[in-house]
Amino acid sequence: MHSAFQRINTLSAFSVSVLTALAIGCFLTSYMYSPNANPEVDVRLLQLRTIFYFDQSVDVAALTFDLHADFSSVMNWSTHVVFIYLTAEYETQNNRVNQVVVWDKILQQGDNPVLNYKEQPGKYGLFDDGTGLRGNKNVTLSLHWNVIPLIGSLPRFSGGHRQVSFPQQDSL
Repeated sequence: MHSAFQRINTLSAFSVSVLTALAIGCFLTSYMYSPNANPEVDVRLLQLRTIFYFDQSVDVAALTFDLHADFSSVMNWSTHVVFIYLTAEYETQNNRVNQVVVWDKILQQGDNPVLNYKEQPGKYGLFDDGTGLRGNKNVTLSLHWNVIPLIGSLPRFSGGHRQVSFPQQDSL
């Protein structure tokens, strides 16, 4: 006859084995879908100014954008959170790559997965560490999203690339 401790040990070892097999199955099924949001982004420059920040001239830009994206295919049983952000990427004489986040949103399970914004202002200002925005003809704004699952890989996607040009002088 087995003691109560041996029975509890056997039951807990079996339970852990079953839960491990389920977790591995969940992890493997996270690779079976390909989320596609097909975002459409349109950007407008509201304001470009040069300000003095710690005895240095820096460019500051304010943007608005239109965004339409359907994240329904991203939201599945394993999706916990989708972190969505809009970045501006450009090149200057001082830095080969400048990447600045101008807007972000956290989409949780149960939220409306369809984003439809008109004239949405940027959450964060677009600051350059010099005057690299002024007259820059090659600023690319892109929408990125990170899928944070309950279990599985942490994929990162991007889309909705839009190239904009900045004026040579200050705008109001």
